[in-house]
Amino acid sequence: MTTTITRHDPKLSADQLDHIDLWKYFESRGQDLKTAMLSLITWLTGFAGAVLAFALKEGMNFKTPGPLLSNASLSGLLGLLGLGIVVIIYEYADHINRTFDRSDKVRSLDTSLDAILGPWKTHPPKMPAICRHARNVMRAFGTAFLLLLVIAIASLLMP
Repeated sequence: MTTTITRHDPKLSADQLDHIDLWKYFESRGQDLKTAMLSLITWLTGFAGAVLAFALKEGMNFKTPGPLLSNASLSGLLGLLGLGIVVIIYEYADHINRTFDRSDKVRSLDTSLDAILGPWKTHPPKMPAICRHARNVMRAFGTAFLLLLVIAIASLLMP
C-alpha cells in the first residue's frame, strides 16, 4: 500500500500570517539549535582529536625508514570517518543559518509564507562567534583528515 503525498502551496497571504508568533518560533528554534551545536561540537571535537591521534599512532610509520604509512587502509578509513564528522558539523551550521534566515524574512512583516519557507539564500553566517570559531577548529581537523585520506589513497595506489 503506497500513499502519495502532494504538496499544495500555502494560500496564506502576508496579512493573514501572525508574524510575531512565527518570528518567535524561528528565533527560539535558532537559539535551541545553537545551544545544541555547541554541545555537539564539544563532543565531536574531542572524538575527532581521538580519531586523528589513533590514526597517527597506528597508521603512520615514524620509527623506520620506508613508507610513510604502516597501515594505509586503516588510515584511509579513519580519514573518511573524520571527514564525515566535519561534514556533520557544517550541515548543522547551515541548518542554523537557514533557521535564522527564515526569522529575518518573518521580521520584514510583508513576506508571504511561500517566501519564508522557500529556498534558502546564502548570506554571512548568523551564528555567534563561538560557533564560528569552533567550526574553524573543525575545518582544521577536516584538512588533517583530508590530507590523511589523500596520503592513504596515494600509498594504496603506489606499488
